[in-house]
Amino acid sequence: MKAFFTLLILPLFLNLALSQASSTTMTAHFIDINQADATLLEFECAAVLIDAGAQGSNTNESRQKLMDYLDDFFQRRSDLNDTIEVIIITHNHSDHIKSLDVVREKYHIKNIVSSRHNLKTKDMVYKTKLEEEGIKYDWVEYTDVLAYYPLGYYNNIVDPVKCGNADPWITLFSGGLEDNPGWSKSNFKNPNNHSLVVRVKFGQSSFIFTGDLEKEGIELLLHNYKNDLDLFDVDVYQVGHHGSKNATTGELLDAISPDIAVISASNSSIHKGKTGFAYGHPNKGVVDSLSVHISGDRLPINGDVFETAWHGFPKKNDSMQSIAIDKKIYCTCWDGTVKITAHLDGTLEVIE
Repeated sequence: MKAFFTLLILPLFLNLALSQASSTTMTAHFIDINQADATLLEFECAAVLIDAGAQGSNTNESRQKLMDYLDDFFQRRSDLNDTIEVIIITHNHSDHIKSLDVVREKYHIKNIVSSRHNLKTKDMVYKTKLEEEGIKYDWVEYTDVLAYYPLGYYNNIVDPVKCGNADPWITLFSGGLEDNPGWSKSNFKNPNNHSLVVRVKFGQSSFIFTGDLEKEGIELLLHNYKNDLDLFDVDVYQVGHHGSKNATTGELLDAISPDIAVISASNSSIHKGKTGFAYGHPNKGVVDSLSVHISGDRLPINGDVFETAWHGFPKKNDSMQSIAIDKKIYCTCWDGTVKITAHLDGTLEVIE
């Protein structure tokens, strides 16, 4: 009888242990949802989601991939009670926001952060609806962010996570622009240039998410913080705009000096519609530049990259080529979902 009791308890004990996160670690899950963004941050006491997008074509498949991943996550982390502390939407484009409604329907969301730029009822839930459901919100404008200079914008909505000794620090360094800073009309209208830049610090580890911020937005960011560029010196960089050539500049990489880079893009085998294949993501020049700036090595793989975009439905993109990737550059297009565990002491582990 005693032996039977031990065998019965052991699986239960193991399941309980596996369901809990360490008090000294944070894991970033860069979820493979094709040509779209969703990054889950897992803490000992909470979950945070940065973006909740879906690919513009094959939307249902993209949404389902996200929901399947979240379902598996919350089944493992049953202690979190199907709750997301905050969803930060970097900007209101469908590939960053189109799954928000299905996530809201399934899970309890306490806070949502975005900007008002390009806010649409079909993509984002308006203020009144959020208030009816008890969700707190913050629509962040650039003037709000600069009022907190140089620390970065933060409050209990942007950063509601309180985990004691393992408490992260989540701050924003850009927001929606109300006035044109001198750009062309098209650049100012472009939602990408209104992306929130999110920095997450966990102990001695740090991550930065630049959304789809393009060259003009990057120049403004670096100008606004020209005397405090060390704020952007982080360990992990989620590569801007899915590895597009217009969203990762040499000046930005000099400021970030990342140890690890992660790109969110669709696999090159997916051709039809708004895919990395069509847009030319990831761009070969960006990957080459990342290879120069990143010193750490990874298990070598061959990854498909592109010289140019091709907006259409050819049988092949003639600019696509397979190159050897041996630096710590990861892409959901090559690796599927990428998981990085950060320790309080600054140690980083990529789960390959």
